[in-house]
Amino acid sequence: MLLSDASRQFLLRLAFVVGLALLAMVLQWLAQPLIGNGEPFLFFLPAVALAAVWFGPVPGAVVLLAGLASAGMDETSFQTFWHQSNDGRVTIAAYLVYGVLLLALGERLRQGGLRTAQAQARLRLLAEETDVGLFEFDKVAGTLYVSPPLARLCGVTAPDRAVPALALLSKFPPQLVAQARLAQEHLLHRQGDRFEHELAWPSPDGMKWLLLRVRLIRDDAQVTHVRGAVIDITERKRMENQLQDTQEKLSVRVNDLHRLQELSTRLLEPRPLVQQFQVVLDVVVALHHAEHGILAFVDDEDGQLRIKASVGHDAATLTQLQRLMDAGLGSCGLARVQRSRVVVNDFQTDPRCQDLRALAASLGLGAAHTTPLISESGELLGLISVHFPTPHDITLRETDLTDLCTRKIIVHAERARARAELQAADRRKDEFLATLAHELRNPLAPIRQAALLSSAPQATEAQKRWSHGVIERQVQHMALLLDDLLDISRITRGALSLRLEDVQLHAVIDSAVETARPTIEGRQHRLQVELPAQPLRFEGDALRLAQVVANLLTNAAKYTEPGGDLLIRASRVPDARSGDAGEVLIEVCDNGIGIPRESLGEVFNMFTQLRRTGGRMNEGLGIGLALTRGLVELHGGRITAHSDGPGCGSRFEVRLPLRLAASPAQPVHRLGHYRGGPLNILVADDNRDAAESLAELLRLQGHSVVLAFDGQEALDAFDQHALDACLLDIGMPQVDGNEVARRLRERTDIHPPVLVAITGWGQASDREAALEAGFDHHLTKPVDPDKLLQLLAQHHLPEQARAA
Repeated sequence: MLLSDASRQFLLRLAFVVGLALLAMVLQWLAQPLIGNGEPFLFFLPAVALAAVWFGPVPGAVVLLAGLASAGMDETSFQTFWHQSNDGRVTIAAYLVYGVLLLALGERLRQGGLRTAQAQARLRLLAEETDVGLFEFDKVAGTLYVSPPLARLCGVTAPDRAVPALALLSKFPPQLVAQARLAQEHLLHRQGDRFEHELAWPSPDGMKWLLLRVRLIRDDAQVTHVRGAVIDITERKRMENQLQDTQEKLSVRVNDLHRLQELSTRLLEPRPLVQQFQVVLDVVVALHHAEHGILAFVDDEDGQLRIKASVGHDAATLTQLQRLMDAGLGSCGLARVQRSRVVVNDFQTDPRCQDLRALAASLGLGAAHTTPLISESGELLGLISVHFPTPHDITLRETDLTDLCTRKIIVHAERARARAELQAADRRKDEFLATLAHELRNPLAPIRQAALLSSAPQATEAQKRWSHGVIERQVQHMALLLDDLLDISRITRGALSLRLEDVQLHAVIDSAVETARPTIEGRQHRLQVELPAQPLRFEGDALRLAQVVANLLTNAAKYTEPGGDLLIRASRVPDARSGDAGEVLIEVCDNGIGIPRESLGEVFNMFTQLRRTGGRMNEGLGIGLALTRGLVELHGGRITAHSDGPGCGSRFEVRLPLRLAASPAQPVHRLGHYRGGPLNILVADDNRDAAESLAELLRLQGHSVVLAFDGQEALDAFDQHALDACLLDIGMPQVDGNEVARRLRERTDIHPPVLVAITGWGQASDREAALEAGFDHHLTKPVDPDKLLQLLAQHHLPEQARAA
């Protein structure tokens, strides 16, 4: 049968009590020959005290009663002791009184011992649970007590008692003992009683920190004991260090943000772009805590990277860095070639810079951090490079801050570029408008003068014919001007279509030369034409290609001083890009004013005009080359400009793909002059001069003409006359031309008239709206009378002729 812990504890205490009583009884019996019967309880009172202190009052009372029982075991002797005198009874009474007092005193001592033991246990438990180590140094005895937690904290083994101090201290880390002694000597020097000191020493687990709290115990001004506690504050110190590191990093981040905010503010200030580059570079170098750096950007003239800003470098060093960058060497050259960040932590060990180690050492370069400036479109705009005199590991903070600064300068540079382009476009627009006004005024002067001369009573027939020729030429000039504007608008909107057919190169060149001949001869130029011996045929729009070559020839004639030399050369060359049948190469050269190198990329832009010597603007609208490029690109070709600079002439190359036409074009049968009978024609236009002048031209051809000056009059005239054709303006008051055509088409006439829109609205959408309203044809002002008469003849030929 197994006993519980409580039962075993009770039996153990009972055995101790019985043994103690028996021991007192044996000792009393052995001492009886020496002391006689006068002291029967001599050994029982100590036994009672021990039992009460060790086990409590109940075991002590048991021992007390055992002493009475022991005295009464010899009944004869006890009766004699009891009856002989009062001393026996007094002895028994005193025994009981002393026994009870000893029981009370023993219980108090036992409770005090228990409380002391519990306090020590709690203190030990507290020390062990909180890693608090206790110690006491007895200077008089030269002993040292170290609690087990303190021994564990210091990584030593020590008994749980006071031992000689020197022997125990030899087991502790020397650095720890030395720091503790210095702290104690400092305290003694200050004549203090308490002090705290932090101790640190490297341990196998890393740096360990202990907080030492000491109290000095003095006796007559002499220190007799040193007591204290040691607390492990390693975790606290680690947290403090982490907090300090976090605060330092936060402070650095705040400073970085302040610098970035200041940079953003300064970039908003109006200053040249190069000065903005210097502002950004200064901030980037400061963020790296460096003293050297460069910023390179694409040069506007040659498109190459050029150092635009620097910090800390002299002119000789900048020259060397520029050469390295141009050669694709060093961190800057590698970043330019790879178009990605390049970090060189040590020029002397980086294998990419093996051939540059001596040069880097001579330039004082130990490390470099280079970041390219890449736009959103993927264009390399420049780079920023920070240099260090010694090896340096680039941190994530430095790369992040550099990226932020590069994004700022990229955005700022692109905005500056866009602003410059907008300003240039605005300037070109203003120049274009001024030139357009000039070009429109130029024909008006001879037209007005010729009209006055023709209407003068004293004018001869020859003068009148000359005046009519002047008016016709100037009107044609204005019509061509407007046609160019409409063509460039259609090209810009993608609305211009080509009439592709089998084209002969010689015919295209001849037509272009014929068109440009008046300008060439008017400036007394010498023109040389070089064409291949064999005819060259390919697919294209003959009219538009002749327009391309004529524009180039006209430009060459305009921009060459009188008496200059012009050359047009055409040939078949291999296509280096595709390797197919080849290309048609057309070159137009002159020895004129030339083109500045920086303007070669702009001559094909809209409204771009070059200035002659002295700042005078060249004549023209600045749309000829833009139109030429658009027509060439519609054919799948390309055009380039070449010139060695002002005064060196220019050369334009047109390359067209050599494609054969799918099928030969059918010949076009032209009707020639109008040969039909007289027609009844309605002319409706709110511009009276335009309506009446057109009516007179038609009457000269034998036609009967009815006039109307608004849409409602046109509808009324249609109801009153049998009409063969209606020539209607679109923008008329009351009822516009489209609505008039729509209403006329709703009539149920057996023979509907031909409806022709004659208007100044010439966009593709205007043409579509007119045809949708019911017009048969759409013509833009000014109308060629011959073309109009041919169109009318086409609709009113006899059936046999029309079928033929």
